[in-house]
Amino acid sequence: MPDNFADRLLAVSEQKNSALMVGIDPQYERIPAEIRTAATAQHGDGLEARAEAARQFGYAVIDIVADQVVGVKPQSAYFEAFGPAGVAAYADVLDYAHQAGLLVVADVKRGDIGSTDAAYAEAYLGDGPAGARPFAADALTVSPYLGRDAIEPFVTLARQTGRGLFVLVRTSNPSAGDVQDVGNDSPVYLRVAQMLHTMGQALLGKQGYTSLGAVVGATYPDDVARLRVVMPNALFLLPGFGAQGATAEMVAAAFDKDGRGGIVPASRSILYAGEGQTDWRGAISEATLTANEQINAVRLRR
Repeated sequence: MPDNFADRLLAVSEQKNSALMVGIDPQYERIPAEIRTAATAQHGDGLEARAEAARQFGYAVIDIVADQVVGVKPQSAYFEAFGPAGVAAYADVLDYAHQAGLLVVADVKRGDIGSTDAAYAEAYLGDGPAGARPFAADALTVSPYLGRDAIEPFVTLARQTGRGLFVLVRTSNPSAGDVQDVGNDSPVYLRVAQMLHTMGQALLGKQGYTSLGAVVGATYPDDVARLRVVMPNALFLLPGFGAQGATAEMVAAAFDKDGRGGIVPASRSILYAGEGQTDWRGAISEATLTANEQINAVRLRR
């Protein structure tokens, strides 16, 4: 496989005819009852049981979707809520996804001063002692709002290891504009995009895209189009599709004429498609198929 994360992602997308990534956000009360019951029988009624349920649900989702999607995006907060056992479960889910041949984006949204970020980067992007990686991610989400020096340790290590980043630029939440729109003709999110475009050239792959990607909310389609002009080489991670209300049409501007450049994560709309049903595995598979068809109908119609 290519050494550059962007090249790897584009290769997998072409191979699987997919621009879909499944988020793994295990809300304990919504995990199928059979998994929760088995975890409680094994570990009692406490955090360890909840962490085990999250682990097993993550494994099950990966088994179901592995042939249909580019990768998975496990959200660390849902695992951290179950304490140390949950953090261990998170690491196990990352490993399991790799064993299934999937790309893994660790959704952790790290961002701090440079020395702290160097440690975060090593945890998720480094090779680890003797190849024993603490958290085996291909890429991770990062917050840029402490400035350029908060991004640089991640960029440096990503360049060394061939891994990638998705930096928050225009987020999908309703009040994003409270901070990101400040600045009239030159809002904060555009200034961040311009900074990242310049920095991203150091991670440019052979296919013309950089491994310094951007998180751009699908819930703001006009901004998706505006940012694609500012960041022509960036992979866009486009949250908001499905449960947050964004449609496939709303991400169309993220894709180039060959249907490349965007990755659409879906979490609740897929994970809980079979909530309360006996055949929840079949419902997850069907929801994944439907999401792929909707996204492909937009990105491949040019």
